[in-house]
Amino acid sequence: MKIKNNLPLILLFCLYGIFLALNVMAYAGGSDSSGYLNAARLIAAGKLHEKQRIVEGFSASQISSNSYIPLGFTPSSNEEMVPAYPLGLPILISLTSFITDLAAAPHIVMWLHAIGSLILIYNFALILNLEKFWAVIATILLAINPLFISYSLQLMSDMPSLFWCGLTIFSALKTREKVNWAIIAGASAGMAMMIRPANI
Repeated sequence: MKIKNNLPLILLFCLYGIFLALNVMAYAGGSDSSGYLNAARLIAAGKLHEKQRIVEGFSASQISSNSYIPLGFTPSSNEEMVPAYPLGLPILISLTSFITDLAAAPHIVMWLHAIGSLILIYNFALILNLEKFWAVIATILLAINPLFISYSLQLMSDMPSLFWCGLTIFSALKTREKVNWAIIAGASAGMAMMIRPANI
């Protein structure tokens, strides 16, 4: 494909990427996002468990082990708690935090998955022998879908799931051309299941 012929599409794609980058808010806004961020913080610190905070004036035996555990965690032995959510997304956030920092990492992770999903759907359409026009239409329809926009801007596992499941199927189809794609298909399937076990 020649760059000059595709300049309007490339420009539109870049503007959409900027729109997402300016509006992504991957903060601890609910139980899921909080659970993922707390797990990512633990993984980045090289831990998978944390001491449960006990309210001053009460002993651990006086209250339920679930009383003061944040959502996304479950009690374990010795008054400790461990993450209850799948660790795929927290691992991606913690790995990204070594390049940037833990504050910026969730935003970058969500942005990359959203942009990657758009690139993937375009190439998906081409590999299924659709004309370039219909590949562009498929990409635009995904990009303007309210659910796609919503889950691109908040820290949930939906967008990473879309990307890794899509990459698994895309890579599996590409093995017809080159068998080395099977490695990517297998790794992508593993990542998809680590992010959300139901992706199996």
